[in-house]
Amino acid sequence: MGTSMRVLGWTTLLLAGLAAGCSPSDSEGNTDVRRDDGGTGEVVDDDAAGGDADVPADEPGADDWVAPEIPDITPEVCDEADFDIARVIPDMLIVLDRSNSMFDDGYWNPARDAIYAVTSAMDFEIWFGLMIFPNVTGSAICSGLSNQCEPGHEPIVPVLEGNAIAIMDSLGSMVTCGGTPIAVTLQNARAYLDTLAADGHPKFVLLVTDGAPNCNDALDGATCTCTSPMGCILNSGNCLDDARTISIIDDMRLAGLQVFVMGIGTSAWMGTLDAMAAAGGTGMAFLAEDTAAIRTTFEEIAGSVATCEFDMQSPDPSADPNLVNFYFDDVVVPGDTDGTCDNGWSWMDADHTRVQFCGDYCNAIMTHTVTDISATWGCPTILR
Repeated sequence: MGTSMRVLGWTTLLLAGLAAGCSPSDSEGNTDVRRDDGGTGEVVDDDAAGGDADVPADEPGADDWVAPEIPDITPEVCDEADFDIARVIPDMLIVLDRSNSMFDDGYWNPARDAIYAVTSAMDFEIWFGLMIFPNVTGSAICSGLSNQCEPGHEPIVPVLEGNAIAIMDSLGSMVTCGGTPIAVTLQNARAYLDTLAADGHPKFVLLVTDGAPNCNDALDGATCTCTSPMGCILNSGNCLDDARTISIIDDMRLAGLQVFVMGIGTSAWMGTLDAMAAAGGTGMAFLAEDTAAIRTTFEEIAGSVATCEFDMQSPDPSADPNLVNFYFDDVVVPGDTDGTCDNGWSWMDADHTRVQFCGDYCNAIMTHTVTDISATWGCPTILR
C-alpha cells in the first residue's frame, strides 16, 4: 500500500497587550516621585506623569508586558494511504424476441445490428448476456408446430465481462420463428440471474419485442384478447398473456431485478408493454417506432444503467469518512456532500461503503476521458 505525506498548515495567532505602568514607592516616603527630563529638580507626582520612577529607559518595569518567546512550530503531518475502490458494474440480460414478425416487418437485422453496436461500445461498463425466444436449446432454428411457443430456457450467451464478440457470433446464425412466449421466458431469466447473486452486481433484464406476450394455452380462445389476425378460436396460444406476464415481472422486481421493456413498432400494444415496464420498476416502455430508432433506444436504455458508482473495498467501512479523498489522474475530486451531488463526489449510504461521482466527473467516466481513478485515506476530505 503506497503512502504519501501531506502537510497541514498551522496559523499562529499572537495576542498583543498594552503596557500598563505602575509606580513603585520612593525609598524615602510614600510619595511616588521622579525627575523630569529638564533636570530642574522639580518634584513631579508620578501618578500624574504616568511613568515609572528610577527605571532606566531601556529596561522594562516590573509590571510591563513582555512578549513570550515563540517556540519553533513543527507542521502537523498526516499519513495518507492508498486504498482500493471498484466500479459498480451492472449485469444486463438481453431477452430478444425472434418471432416470425420480427423478420416479416424488417426489424430482425436492425435489432441485431443495434445489439452488436451497444455491447461493443459498453462491453466493460456493463456485463451483457443474451437470451432468445422462442428457443430450441442448442439450435439456431426452430421447426415444427410444437416449437413455435418454446420459451427461452437459459441464455445462449451467459452474463460475463467482454461478451460483445460472443453475442455477435451467437446471433449471427439465428433465424426467426414462432410466437411470443414472454412469460415463461422471463421466469427462466429470473432463475438464471438468481444464480449470479454472489457477484453483487445490480441486475437488469432488457426485453426486446415487436409484439405482446402470448403462448398460453390455458386461456380461452373464445373470450380472450387476441394478438393475431389469424384469430384465437382454433389456437388459444394467440391469446394475450398479459396477466401472467405482469405477475412474473412483479416477482422479479421483488427479487431485486429491474425489467426494461423495449417495443419495436408496437404502438398497438403500448398499454400492455407500459404495464409490464411499470411492474419491472422502470416506469414506461421504450418505443422504437421504426428501424432508425432501434439503435438509439438501445443506447438510451444501456446508458441509463451504466453507473458512476464505486464500492469501497478497503479500508474498513468504519474508517473515518472525513479522511477520504479521491483523485482523477492524480487531481483531487472535491467532495460534494451537502445533500445533492452536483459536481464532485458524495456518499451513497450511511455506512460509507459506496460513493458516487457526479457532474463533470461522471461525464469523464462515461466518456473515458479519465484513465486512472484512485483513492486515499488519512488526510481531511477536500470539499467544494
